[in-house]
Amino acid sequence: MRQLHWMALSMALLAIPLQAQEPKNHSFEGSAFFAGVKAYPNGGKVLQLGGGGEVGLYKGLKAGGDIGYLFVPSEGFGSGAGLFSAGAAYHFFAEEQTVPFVAAGYGLGFRSGTQNLLYYGAGVTHWFTPHAGARLELRDYLAPELGSGTGHVLQFRVALTFR
Repeated sequence: MRQLHWMALSMALLAIPLQAQEPKNHSFEGSAFFAGVKAYPNGGKVLQLGGGGEVGLYKGLKAGGDIGYLFVPSEGFGSGAGLFSAGAAYHFFAEEQTVPFVAAGYGLGFRSGTQNLLYYGAGVTHWFTPHAGARLELRDYLAPELGSGTGHVLQFRVALTFR
């Protein structure tokens, strides 16, 4: 009986430091986004709707992906194309309320054919609560096969983010 008391007391004492702890590296963050897109040198203005997520790997390093639908508003919703992206991001000060980040990766545009892209960008996530926030991001997609030289597709995203 005495051993049982010591075991219960030991377990209770070990559990005290664990009660107030939250996970430091949130394993998943998801988002739904709206983006304004401008292609250079000869593209017009395009809108994009999409969603995606990121998984924490180590400290501020995350791997993620997203998919979206791009369309020209004046031509209607049916005139669009898809854009898939996969990449990595590093979130500085990941445990703060406002978290700046940099990102880079691969993109694939698709409709009747496909277009390989590379992207880089930066942004900031602001957490209003421990589980909900807003994210602003600027990306530059590089399209080496477009025309003579490299084409750029600039994208400004506004997202609702959750974890």
